[in-house]
Amino acid sequence: MEQVKKSSFQIAKPGVKPSSAIEPGITLTPTLNKFSINGLATKLIGLVSGTGDKNEDKTPENSITLIVDNESQDINNKFYVCKGVEGNAAKLAAHENEEGNGKELAFTYAGVYSQIMIAVVLGEVDTQQVPKERLRQLQLAKGGTSLKKVYAKIEKAVDTEINGETVTLYRMFDFMATDHTPKVFKAKA
Repeated sequence: MEQVKKSSFQIAKPGVKPSSAIEPGITLTPTLNKFSINGLATKLIGLVSGTGDKNEDKTPENSITLIVDNESQDINNKFYVCKGVEGNAAKLAAHENEEGNGKELAFTYAGVYSQIMIAVVLGEVDTQQVPKERLRQLQLAKGGTSLKKVYAKIEKAVDTEINGETVTLYRMFDFMATDHTPKVFKAKA
């Protein structure tokens, strides 16, 4: 029998669902203004989940900032993410039973959600932030639910200075939109 080093074994944890992600990516979830960043992307960027306590301090590692290049006309060079920048960051959250790095995290980022949705689905890259009501008027949402699900890949792009700090930006690119029709909407149709 072949001898194997003890350190090469890892105990599998029951009850923790493995990620099905094959590449770092971010999803605009069907719940308006909510995002989900997959485990490969959180590991790439170096993000961790907060505790969920509303009094918890935001740190660069447990929060995220979305950045829009307002001059870019190319959707693949318009939207970026980075570790949380003080004053402009959304807290990250995960299910309580998840452990370790590389897990899927969720966050809310209202204005940029609408910009991405309109840019991807309607092709209007110059759109500024709009309220949820405008997404409903454009027939991109019904109630508090989006009628589209948008996914983008993430890759390291560039280091830049924001508020006197050097931060690494990760580019969102190769956007893909799919229809989202919840059962409740199908039943009413």
